[in-house]
Amino acid sequence: MTRFLLCTLLLFLLPATAVLAQNTGKLSGRVVDDLGDPLPGANVIIDGAKLGAATDINGNYFIIGVPVGHYNVTASFVGFESQTIEGVAVSSGYTTEQNFELSSDTTLCWIPVCTDCWERGPLISRDPFASRRISGEEIEHLPVGR
Repeated sequence: MTRFLLCTLLLFLLPATAVLAQNTGKLSGRVVDDLGDPLPGANVIIDGAKLGAATDINGNYFIIGVPVGHYNVTASFVGFESQTIEGVAVSSGYTTEQNFELSSDTTLCWIPVCTDCWERGPLISRDPFASRRISGEEIEHLPVGR
């Protein structure tokens, strides 16, 4: 009797899970830089769905359980300009492939270290724009943990 009950219960549950699974799709692709090199750890976000993923070491990503519809998808990575693709269609039960190629962001800059600085002042200055030259011996005697 319990076997019959279990089989009957499975007959009702399996079609219900299949129906629910068909209301979603999958989004996958690759994020690369302008030279074609992968960007591991890049973020891919589906706007409006509150879903996203980070790329693996090869720049690949996949997002499962995406509700059927059209979305704006954004890829971003530190030091690169974000890219948004509008109107990406996600179909029920299918995988939509969306690749990204991010360009270098020229707004990032490097901070030069002064080698020809003014006369020596205190080791720590409250002036955020102050600079001075210190020797290797002074660096060795700084009070930091070892």
